Amino acid sequence: MKKKQLVCSIIFLFFLTIVMVMIITPSSYLFGSNTDWLSQHVNLADYLRHTMIENKTLFPDFAFNIGAGVNIYNLSYYGLFRPDVLIGCLIPSVAMKDIIIIYMVINLILSVNLLYIWLKSKNFNNGLCIIGAILLLCSSVLFHSHRQIMFVDYMPWLIMALIAIDRYLKNSRSLMLIIAIVLMIVNSYFFSVAGIVVVFSYYCYCVKKINLKNIWAFIKPVMIGILICSVLLLPTAYVMLENHQSKGSSINFLSLFIPRLNMEGLLYDNYGCGLTYLSWIGLVLSLKLKEIRKLSIWLLLLIFIPVFCFGLNGFLYSRPKILIPFIPLLIYVTIYSLSKFKELMIKIDYRLWILILLPVVIFYQKPLVIFDIIFAIFSVCLYLRFNKKALYLVMIMPLVLSFNINKQEEFVSSDTYQQVSSINGIKVDNGTRYDIFKQSLNTSNLANNNELRTSIYSSVNNSLYNHFYYDIINNPISIRNRVASLSNSNIFFQGMMGVKTIYSEETVPIGYQKIGNNLYENNDVLPIIYATSDTYSEEKFDELAFPATLDTIYNNVVVANGDNQYQSQIKELKLDYLINKQSSNLHITALKSGYRVNTKGKGVLQLDLNQNFENQIMIIEFDIDKVKYLKTRDTSITINGIKNKLSSSSAAYPNGNNHFTYVISQNEPLSDLQIEFSSGRYDVLNIKLYSLDYNVIKNRNSQIDKLNGVYNQDGKIVKGSIDVSKDGYLVTSLPYQNGYIITIDGKKVDSFCVNKAFLGSKISSGKHQIEITFKAPAKNISLFGSGIGLVLLLLHGRREKNEERFKRIN
Repeated sequence: MKKKQLVCSIIFLFFLTIVMVMIITPSSYLFGSNTDWLSQHVNLADYLRHTMIENKTLFPDFAFNIGAGVNIYNLSYYGLFRPDVLIGCLIPSVAMKDIIIIYMVINLILSVNLLYIWLKSKNFNNGLCIIGAILLLCSSVLFHSHRQIMFVDYMPWLIMALIAIDRYLKNSRSLMLIIAIVLMIVNSYFFSVAGIVVVFSYYCYCVKKINLKNIWAFIKPVMIGILICSVLLLPTAYVMLENHQSKGSSINFLSLFIPRLNMEGLLYDNYGCGLTYLSWIGLVLSLKLKEIRKLSIWLLLLIFIPVFCFGLNGFLYSRPKILIPFIPLLIYVTIYSLSKFKELMIKIDYRLWILILLPVVIFYQKPLVIFDIIFAIFSVCLYLRFNKKALYLVMIMPLVLSFNINKQEEFVSSDTYQQVSSINGIKVDNGTRYDIFKQSLNTSNLANNNELRTSIYSSVNNSLYNHFYYDIINNPISIRNRVASLSNSNIFFQGMMGVKTIYSEETVPIGYQKIGNNLYENNDVLPIIYATSDTYSEEKFDELAFPATLDTIYNNVVVANGDNQYQSQIKELKLDYLINKQSSNLHITALKSGYRVNTKGKGVLQLDLNQNFENQIMIIEFDIDKVKYLKTRDTSITINGIKNKLSSSSAAYPNGNNHFTYVISQNEPLSDLQIEFSSGRYDVLNIKLYSLDYNVIKNRNSQIDKLNGVYNQDGKIVKGSIDVSKDGYLVTSLPYQNGYIITIDGKKVDSFCVNKAFLGSKISSGKHQIEITFKAPAKNISLFGSGIGLVLLLLHGRREKNEERFKRIN
């Protein structure tokens, strides 16, 4: 009977999970969010598997085709050794989005059913176990299965680790625990830290008498699991330290110890645990149960005291998303409390009632949440006082709330996916780069091994390249953060980075000529690698003001001991214009040093220039100040398709973009400016305009010595020859990072950072053979560490087997 009940419950939960996935995903849409799912999770996973296939190794070093070239471990956050990526290597003809969708649905089914099996093994009532599994299904685990998948893709293996602890305490067998730790780490190394804290928390709860001996015995298998994952963890830690930069707002350390009473870590927020009110009732009730009180207090401290989230987030920020791994423990406490209160017929006293009703003060303005609170309290009271089956009523509201939240998600349509995919696979010349000016966020990580891209959207990025992208070449900040480096029409950037071919369905930068359907080519961009003797002092360059920096760095190599002879040819411009069109909702008031913009909805302004700017680059800069709705609303201004955005101060990663810059050019005479203002009230101050003759940078291509060779083949970034006319510098547009090896005529030479962000070296005049390779730092020692971990696993397994044999003999 028990086995039949178990099987029926698992089948029920299996189909319930499938039904939930199907009903929240609209017809003709994919089970994936418009927020990062396609741009990061699918495209990066697809690129990782193709890089492994192309390099014929599971341990590549370099990602040449993305972000102008990065250490492969910059991308490990997105599943470098995740099972679905490795499976994708075996079936390259299957689209990665299909593999990820199937993988995450299987993850969800496993998570729900493993939690049920774990609770069932604790001898709880079957109905309570089903309710616990449904609470998991309706939590953030479902939401992030189609959004930020690394937030939850480790969940089955975390629950497996909890089951393994019970097994370990019963018979001292730890193989299952080691496997669970490894799978948890390779799925999401960032959340595995919190996952391991969950494992230790549960172990300490289970072991009533803790001493150094049993702690050490338990630590050993956990450490073996971590050591096996050295090949992922050590090189990743290296690139994180190498490129460490603050991506959020500054931290007030005293505030980390002030309780966070908004419940976002526990209830209804999908960037927290996203649980429903029943979990709060369970936590409160557990405070009266001596056996579980310490675990409950620990969980409450994690939820309400930000310093714990700050530590678990790697001391970056205190966001409650890091509490998601604690969902199984929170559900366990809830089910345990309800079970014990029913079994022992414990009454809920007035102090507990005060705590239970406390969140009403926070959520009173949310009708659906208030309904969940009333429904949960009513159902629990019925269950404790009368009938066990009354608790099945509790299943209704979590399912309703989860459906409501997930149904509001903006899923990726099949048409959007097809549009993005169709752009990929354009054949371009070897040794030149290719960029896409369509859906720049979704296509930022779209690349195959035949294309070299400058764009990248990754949480871990090259800090020098990021600084060059935004602060030196002054690309627009078009989204809410400064993390993404997106394709854009800045001709200085495109030219320096060697972007010869672009795909664009709109305005095309100056110098590009049409060669196919929406394809354009510019033969005057700089090569990826060249030699020059034209230098500019880095110290003096740092003193230059924008925009004089633009043509200076383009026409020179900026190095420590350069000279200062170059004079910027960018000139300030007095613009003569007429207002051709102004939308009725747009009100502009003149100020002493600018204008005040006030518009409800998008405001449109069209300026007709009283002259044609032919073969000219126009540069515009101004400040944004006194933004009325800064806390709640993004502010953006778009000029001729180029968008700059100041994110709201409440954004996850505020971009702090108060100074807007625009580099405007097109392959036909420029005669007007189309300006769009986002809704709101704000001041546009200190407006300055400049112009530069395009020939100033166009002619640069004929003044350098180009390297001729092949790129991205046979494990080498480049192999080729160069005829250098004068002693100078070998200059590349490969973002500088540790791990490069440059050989000139077979001899390794010193490399260093040039042009503020890129790889370079000295080179003498004459003909030379050049090779550049890359070895990921810490990779060799990490492979050794993983090997040691596997040996220890074998020895540990053999010892456990021998101990079991001795027990049988005795």
